[in-house]
This record gives sequence, C-alpha cells and structure tokens, in this order.
Amino acid sequence: MGTVHEARSQDAAGSRAATTSPTSSHHGEGGVVGPRSGSVIRSDLLERLTGRPADPLVAVVAQAGYGKTTLLQQWAVHDRRPFAWLRLTAESNDPSVLLYALAVAIGEIEPVHATVPGPFAAPRHTFVAAIARLLSVLEASDPGVLVLDDAHRLDNADCQDLIAGLLNGLPGHWQIAVAGREVLWLPIARLRAEGRVVEIGADELPMDGDEAAELLVTAGVALDRGGVA
Repeated sequence: MGTVHEARSQDAAGSRAATTSPTSSHHGEGGVVGPRSGSVIRSDLLERLTGRPADPLVAVVAQAGYGKTTLLQQWAVHDRRPFAWLRLTAESNDPSVLLYALAVAIGEIEPVHATVPGPFAAPRHTFVAAIARLLSVLEASDPGVLVLDDAHRLDNADCQDLIAGLLNGLPGHWQIAVAGREVLWLPIARLRAEGRVVEIGADELPMDGDEAAELLVTAGVALDRGGVA
C-alpha cells in the first residue's frame, strides 16, 4: 500500500511541477526561450552580469514591463555557462513541487535523478536533505546559473526557506539569478553589505536614448534628425 500511495503522490506533485516551467539553456540554446527578435542588446547591463561570476546572487527587481526576463534571456545567450531556468508560479508554493521543479531544471544541465529522488512528497526534514543533495550535485558540476523567474510569486515561508538554504550553501562556481517585482524574502541586504550581489533595478532597466532609438529603427520607425529625446 505504501508503494501505491508514494506513486500517486509522485504523479500528483509531478503534474503540479509541470506548471513551474523548468527549462534550460547552454550558451543560449536549449529550453530557454531566446530574446524576442528585434530586442535591443543591453550591452552595459550584460557587462555587469557577465563580469561578476563569483557573486552568488543576481537580483533583477522591478515592476512588470521593465524587461527583466528579456535581460536574463540575453545574458543566457552571451554567457558561456549553462543556464537552468525555472519560472515560478502559484503552484511553486508547495515545497514538494518546488523541489521537484528545481531538480528537473538543474537536471537539464547536470544529471540529478540518481542523487535526488523526486518529487519529494516527504516531511520537512527530507526537504532539507534534498537541498543538501542538490548542492552536492552543483558542487561536482561545471559552473552554471540557476534562474528563478517571477520570484515574487513565491510567498510560502517554507519554500522561501528552501531557496535561501540553496543560496546560502551555493558552491562558488554557481550563481542564482532572481527576477521579480519584489524579493524581500532573500538576504539581499546582507549580501550587499558583503559586496556579493549584483542588483539591477527599475532605475537601470529603462533604455537610454541611444537604445530607444535603436529599438525604433529596428521596428521600422523613421526618426527625424532630433532622434529620441
């Protein structure tokens, strides 16, 4: 009976995890959807993102419409490291679903099925052990980036603690990048004080005049000599 119950729990958690959209990219290829055709390359911001690979956290925080996801997609294309991409949803607020989705996303880069069982329909202490096993997989792997998109959707305290645990134990050759409208539950203040976080916010995401002009030209909009104000 226990085996049947476990199988049903795994089927249910696996079905819910599918809605968290785990995808991956290596050198801009693979499951991550690339930047939209005609999008302007944010060279200055990309230089910041690619220039600090030792910082454990990258936080891109702004309201909807600022191009957070597009920037991270461009980063995945321009960085040599593989990217594991996980778009969080309301379903991600179940620890078993979140851990399963993390394992699937990371597994697109580094095999984890033999080390981390899924979908973790188990007590809290097992969740902590699962994070430890995921960290051991990352420790033995090549450098990479784990992207958590729409991170503001994660409002379950246990799930937030799991991500914080992953971040606190993250090997030095890995980064976690979060994009969202707010991520107050992450230890950004502490990492900022330690000089170990890359922050890009609403003040930096809007395009400057040259970038806006490039976007309009790419879209086929004729500009007068004054360009874009």
